[in-house]
Amino acid sequence: GNFATALIPFPLENVNCAARLDEKHLILDSASAELAGGVLTAGGTVSLANNSEVSNIWMKLRGAGANYPEDVRSEIDADLNLTPTASQPALSGEVRLRHSLVTRAVDESLRTTLSLLLEKLVFARNQSVLPLSLKVRIRNGDPLLISNNLGRIQADMDFVVSGDSSNPRMDGIIRLDPHSRLALQNRTFNIER
Repeated sequence: GNFATALIPFPLENVNCAARLDEKHLILDSASAELAGGVLTAGGTVSLANNSEVSNIWMKLRGAGANYPEDVRSEIDADLNLTPTASQPALSGEVRLRHSLVTRAVDESLRTTLSLLLEKLVFARNQSVLPLSLKVRIRNGDPLLISNNLGRIQADMDFVVSGDSSNPRMDGIIRLDPHSRLALQNRTFNIER
C-alpha cells in the first residue's frame, strides 16, 4: 500500500511489511517501500515489556532523489536507528547527500518558499506525538554545487543535528572549494583557500 504524512514531503509507495509478535516483542522481520524514487528498508525489534530490554529499529534509504524545494536537487542515502532510551526515543545515524545542485535564485520567491517550508516543519513538529532525541550526521559525498545568483560555488558540508524534535540544533562546517565565486551585494568574491 501507500502511506503519506505531513512529517515527510514524499509519500511512501509500495509499502510491504512482515512482522510477528511473541510474548514480549514486536519483531519487524522486513519492511520495504519506495521513497522519492529510492528504496527504503527497515527491520528490528520493539520490546513490549516494561523492562530495560533494548529495542532497536533500523532504516536504510538508498538512491532517493529529491527536487525539494524546487531547483534544489540531491540524491539521498541514509542509515538511521530508532532506539528507546529512559527519557525518550533516540534517532541516530547518518544521511549522505550526493549530486547536490542548487540552481534556484535567492530572491523573494525563494524566501517565501523557505518560509512556507519552515512553517510546515514547525506545524509537523508541533503535531508530533512522540518527541525524539536527535543525533544525525548530514554530509555530502561529493561537492555540493551552487550555481545561481549567489555565484558558482562548490562546497563540502558536514553537520550534526542534535537536541530533540521539538528543539533541534545544527552544528557543523561548510568548506568552500578554492576557485568558487561568491556574489554578495553587487560584489564578487573569488575564494582562494
